[in-house]
Amino acid sequence: MYKKDYFERLVDIVAELSDLSAESILNGRHTDAVVDARWIVVRILKEQGYHTANIAMLLKMTQRNVTHILTVFQDRLDVGDSLFKFIYQKARVEAGNLSAS
Repeated sequence: MYKKDYFERLVDIVAELSDLSAESILNGRHTDAVVDARWIVVRILKEQGYHTANIAMLLKMTQRNVTHILTVFQDRLDVGDSLFKFIYQKARVEAGNLSAS
């Protein structure tokens, strides 16, 4: 699967799990749900081997923002609500299935 295809499918998965549209994740809105979804996408892309610069380009963010997300993600996961954790864990499983196909 090409990286762009994987990215688009991952955004769709996270959007569905978060009860959002893919467009809302990509458009830069700052509601709590959208920010959580965007953070999950960033983390999973990094886990799948994407470089920070590529993640920033795909999500139209700065590399500094991506680096910040990756730096504090685990802390946010540790103190975040259970829905954030659930969506992240479920998205990781589904994303792993994508890379296997």
